[in-house]
Amino acid sequence: MRICIDVQGMQTGSRFRGIGRWVQGLVQGMLRNKGEHEIFLIINGELKESAFAIRKKFQNLLPSDHFIEWHVPAPRAFRE
Repeated sequence: MRICIDVQGMQTGSRFRGIGRWVQGLVQGMLRNKGEHEIFLIINGELKESAFAIRKKFQNLLPSDHFIEWHVPAPRAFRE
């Protein structure tokens, strides 16, 4: 089974407390017990510094193609 985990909770000020620490613990536990399952981490690419930190933290546990970055469309001016 392929399992995708949105780790944006680790990309805000919460990464050191609350939901950020909970997401980190969840990911670490799932990676330790993944068996035959594939795990992908979904990262907000707009938050570059924390995206890099997440890749670095889990680089020895996941192949590089299991880090998926998404980007929001660039802001657009309002048009009538």
